[in-house]
Amino acid sequence: MYLENPSDWAREILVIGPAAYIRELEYKYLIALNAKEDTMSFNLHNGNGNFTTAGKTMAPKDMSHLFTLENLQKKSLSNKKAWAAGLCDHRKKMFGDDNPSRRPDVRQKISAALTGLQGGRMTGKKHSEETKQKMAAARKRYWDNRKLMETT
Repeated sequence: MYLENPSDWAREILVIGPAAYIRELEYKYLIALNAKEDTMSFNLHNGNGNFTTAGKTMAPKDMSHLFTLENLQKKSLSNKKAWAAGLCDHRKKMFGDDNPSRRPDVRQKISAALTGLQGGRMTGKKHSEETKQKMAAARKRYWDNRKLMETT
């Protein structure tokens, strides 16, 4: 139908949020409207969990098999063999005393940067009132959306 007359169709974004939240919201609407039985609806189900996004089924995957004791031991043994074979030598500099961030001069630079004493992007600057209002509005939207997701 769309291809026959694309100008007759309009697209409107009603809600923005994480994919899982959007699928849950759509499921609630499909059930409330009984979309499967509605002759004006294109939906062939009322949200039976088989939603698709870009042609892929979005049903949750069972990942519990990855965390069995046997599987964890296999991963551990595999990692030990890789380290022993020298396949992870490029990572060794990040462990132990060879780690650059353990040197006192580097630690001091990191500490100064984190406390804002030198080199930060906002050092010596202040946000304008307009920017502060935009940031406050963004935080409010974030927390309102988060509360909405927790209640549904």
